[in-house]
Amino acid sequence: MTLLPGRCRYNLKRKVAGLPAVTKEWFDARKAQLSSVSTTGAAPGQKVWLDPLTKKKFMSENTYQAHVRSKKYQDLVRASGAPAPAPVVTVRAAEPAAGPSGEEVIVSSVSKAMEHNCVALVMAGF
Repeated sequence: MTLLPGRCRYNLKRKVAGLPAVTKEWFDARKAQLSSVSTTGAAPGQKVWLDPLTKKKFMSENTYQAHVRSKKYQDLVRASGAPAPAPVVTVRAAEPAAGPSGEEVIVSSVSKAMEHNCVALVMAGF
């Protein structure tokens, strides 16, 4: 299967969703806008909480706190005979959203299966 350029792929997804195609100028402007927003984001990275006892990773502090308050975790701490260990908090570097050729990926709600069907329709001459 060949990879379609960004705008063609985007327009195929819009066609499946029943929306009109966009122009190259609009697509390039939107791509630049999303690129500038992603580079000027407030947080340079994302915090990750690691529980040393269970070796589980949590992407938010609230989720980690809920895990620590759970009955199963409390039983595990009692069984270990030591006080509950403090979490290891690290900052994961933000990864750029880039496609296979370095182009920015425009996120869409259309699933990969629909994209595959779009390509099949185009190849069939739809």
